[in-house]
Amino acid sequence: MRAPGLPGSFDGVDNLVALVTGANKGIGKEIAHQLADAGFTVYVGSRDAARGERAVEEIGGDTRLLVLDVTDDVSIADAARQAGTLDVLVNNAGISGDDKTRTRRTSAPSAGSTRRTCSGSSR
Repeated sequence: MRAPGLPGSFDGVDNLVALVTGANKGIGKEIAHQLADAGFTVYVGSRDAARGERAVEEIGGDTRLLVLDVTDDVSIADAARQAGTLDVLVNNAGISGDDKTRTRRTSAPSAGSTRRTCSGSSR
């Protein structure tokens, strides 16, 4: 974390909420850890509930599991309802071209639908 008062510092954050997709391992987990250390409430987005729960336990702080499959519209809508308003969204989850992660969207999302699903407030 940067020194207090420097540009880019998270010192003094108060009740800020972040969602990090793909946060059960790798870069996403480290991002979630740093946000939690900075005082954020962090939703750990993970397709696999067991791996996500392990990540929440390892990260500590005010972290919460959010089971989320970014290739599934229903999962995205459920996650948006559970998380509510976000201050930070880190789209880290990776998808591959294999059949296991083939998109379950019935149509391509428009910018408007993305805004409604991932809306947040500015502070």
